[in-house]
Amino acid sequence: PGTGRLLGGFLQYRGDVSEGIANLGLQRIKDTVQANWGSVFKMAVSHQSPLHSMEQNGLEPTERSLTMLSNTSAVAGLMVNIRTAARKLYNKRAFWHHYCGHHGGDEEGQFNEAEEDVRAFEEMYKEATI
Repeated sequence: PGTGRLLGGFLQYRGDVSEGIANLGLQRIKDTVQANWGSVFKMAVSHQSPLHSMEQNGLEPTERSLTMLSNTSAVAGLMVNIRTAARKLYNKRAFWHHYCGHHGGDEEGQFNEAEEDVRAFEEMYKEATI
């Protein structure tokens, strides 16, 4: 990741890939990326060919592919941005009619509770970087 610390993830290899090569790839990530390696990082190897044809995108066909999903502490910054934007809309009561009133929507207290839940998530991600 560009910012933050890698907290966990999943590597999915497909096609003509041996488990030894896959393990080397994971080791390379561990050697080069700042990460909390006590966290969960899983890997799977499927010997089936990649599912989608790369020719659709103007690329040469391939016998193997790799997909990586990861969770980083950089998400904390995104949560701060979303919470700040949501608070501004809430203070203006923008789109309030979609959430409360005759539509049987949420109560005002639920918005405050949701904001506190997001704050707790932010803190967990910040603590993970220490």
